[in-house]
Amino acid sequence: MLRKYAILLGVIAAMAMPMASASAQTVLKWAHVYETSEPFHTETVWAAEEIKKRTQGRYT
Repeated sequence: MLRKYAILLGVIAAMAMPMASASAQTVLKWAHVYETSEPFHTETVWAAEEIKKRTQGRYT
């Protein structure tokens, strides 16, 4: 459930950003108040890696 939520957050953030050129890189940032051992943190780290991988590095 958290993984889906994190992916959804990433997709929404990526869609909200204006489209950049193919070679440009856009850095997306989000923050939370959870400890690094909490599932929300670990899933958001996973989502960030997936966003970078699936956009071929256009978004990090």
